[in-house]
Amino acid sequence: MPCPVLLALAFALAAPVPTDKETPKPRPRLTGTLTLPVRVDDAVWLPDGKHLALRCSDQTVRVVRRDQFGEDEPTAKPVVEFKLPARCQHLALTADGTELFAVVTANGRLTVESRAYFWKVKRVLDEKDLNKPDRVVALDTDGSSPAGVALTADGRRFVVPVVEVQAGGRQSVRFDRLSAKTGDWAGEWAKIDDPDATHTAHAFDPKTNRLFVQTQTADSTGVQSIDLTAGKQEWETRLGERPYPGFTGTLLPSPDGRLLALIQPLLVMRPVNQQLGRPPQVQQVALFVPALLNAKTGEPVELPTEDAYQTHLHGFSADGRLLAGRVTNAAGVTQLVVWDTKAKRVAKGWKGYYSDAVVRFAPTGTDLLAVEREQTTEQVQTSAYSPYEGGSSGQRFTRTVHKSTLGIWDLSPLVK
Repeated sequence: MPCPVLLALAFALAAPVPTDKETPKPRPRLTGTLTLPVRVDDAVWLPDGKHLALRCSDQTVRVVRRDQFGEDEPTAKPVVEFKLPARCQHLALTADGTELFAVVTANGRLTVESRAYFWKVKRVLDEKDLNKPDRVVALDTDGSSPAGVALTADGRRFVVPVVEVQAGGRQSVRFDRLSAKTGDWAGEWAKIDDPDATHTAHAFDPKTNRLFVQTQTADSTGVQSIDLTAGKQEWETRLGERPYPGFTGTLLPSPDGRLLALIQPLLVMRPVNQQLGRPPQVQQVALFVPALLNAKTGEPVELPTEDAYQTHLHGFSADGRLLAGRVTNAAGVTQLVVWDTKAKRVAKGWKGYYSDAVVRFAPTGTDLLAVEREQTTEQVQTSAYSPYEGGSSGQRFTRTVHKSTLGIWDLSPLVK
């Protein structure tokens, strides 16, 4: 007979049996995936939250439906495709959500005209032939960046940033006002030209008509808000820590107009080469940490930085509650992080290599689109008939193969 003592010991060491009362902790849920045999450079959610316009590396916009996502990464055919103009690196929605627009700027070239192209979202959803845009506007500017061109909420004016390099490498910036109907220059919205400061980032919030500008001096980082409707500065905040020079940053206003996210460049002294019996040594280290401001007042808002050495900000959820970004810490570990700006904590982190991922929140709710890109090469054998050689000859060449995997995460359990 088995020894009672041994039986009792075996039961004590056995794994606990789950009870009916156990429930999983709140965590995100991957609701579906999709693959495309092309590199997706950017993604724009259409206002209905059921379609995605994907700007791809072959200068084509591919529109896919939300219900095409499924289990095991199905490959789906886009519901509609249309070509973008050459050298276009920009695709966005107008503030009222009625049009997609793309901007191509001359950038100093004599054979290129700066233009804005518009496609009505209704035509996109009707799956009409979209290779011809609904309208094209020639812009009276040649010194702007396509990604920085924005439209006011009423759709009547462009806000066009023009960055100029001054003596000593300092950058100043002015914001031109252009007619969205004719493309004609109509004056300046604002100009930032402080001899002691250099421009590092800017962003425009069309819903509130606020322009945010980040600059830095030798001693501090500054952020200011300009009300373009009234034509005056609302506030200016100085972040006192010594900044890392030569920084180009990111400003992100939340869709609800409450918050402003930024990357603060810091130059700090950190101990290195700590060895027993030797005096401690220090060296200057550059840190790029996320920060939050109240968009209406400029006051700092608490945000955990998780020992951030490098940071890239992706964007806010529709209500401003969640903020997504990529953070690398001192040990070189990279995470895709989602912060809860209300609870002032990290709500979720995915460890991995996400330097090449596109991340976009849906226009409503807390769904998060993630696009991962893969690139491989393959050897291709060709044959061609050559009358000069009396027959056919083969040739091998290397072809680059692209693949993009899209996934949608439901983050609502994180904020319940």
